[in-house]
Amino acid sequence: GLGDVYKRQLYTWGNNDKGQLGQGDYNVRSVPTKVKLTYEAVNVWCGNKATIVQTSDGKVYVFGDNSNYLLGMKTRSDIVNTPTENEYLSGTTIDKIELQNDFAIALIGNQVWGWGINSVGRLSTCGSTVKYPEVLSDKLVSISDIAAGDSHCVAITDNGDLYGWGSNSVKQLSLIHISEPTRPRLIS
Repeated sequence: GLGDVYKRQLYTWGNNDKGQLGQGDYNVRSVPTKVKLTYEAVNVWCGNKATIVQTSDGKVYVFGDNSNYLLGMKTRSDIVNTPTENEYLSGTTIDKIELQNDFAIALIGNQVWGWGINSVGRLSTCGSTVKYPEVLSDKLVSISDIAAGDSHCVAITDNGDLYGWGSNSVKQLSLIHISEPTRPRLIS
């Protein structure tokens, strides 16, 4: 269910089988329905079955599918159907979040953070399961933008250098001799 920030209010609609609409239930919504937040929504990121919202007080709320730690939070419930604070992300300056099916990366303070399931090195050298947001690599500094595919990620620096990591099985990272770089590699 995609959401829209309208006059700083968050509305969600669509599929809701994992509580990703944040309405406290699992009912499909065909019309935009307001999400109950105490403060104004200033940023929202949506994935297949998860939603992350940053509010004007600097807090971050999450809801939806948490079965593979996709929400990156202390609560270990597989499904969170109401806005629940993510204590790890609250208080940070989040520029962007890329949510995939079972992992996420975020651009926070010009560094790349990640959490979720780390198959094929898409969360760099972090463990196989990254339960809470953590910096992926000290090599990734002065980052200005990020993107994530199903099994690979890229980041671009302020000076235009492009780094990639994760699956390179069909040469999506343009690295000739490396099939799964777990450390960010400069793409030339």
